Amino acid sequence: MELVEKEWDQESRIVTLIFNVVFAPSKPMRNEATVVIQCTSGGLWKFPLVFIATEPEVDDVINIEAVGLNKESIVGFKLTSQTR
Repeated sequence: MELVEKEWDQESRIVTLIFNVVFAPSKPMRNEATVVIQCTSGGLWKFPLVFIATEPEVDDVINIEAVGLNKESIVGFKLTSQTR
């Protein structure tokens, strides 16, 4: 998590914070976290977050046909990861 931009509107006295969050788990999971923002004048704000990663959708199916009973069959294919 990285603070990308902060903006303070003097008229409305609203502070806007923009964060960049990288979330790339390698397996399904669920985690809770809290972002704590502390003001130099003493204010403290807590924002609860829940990070949920579910099973990915199936993007393709490989069907292998058998040659017959008790006969050897070999199939070769290459798998590549789009993220690594």
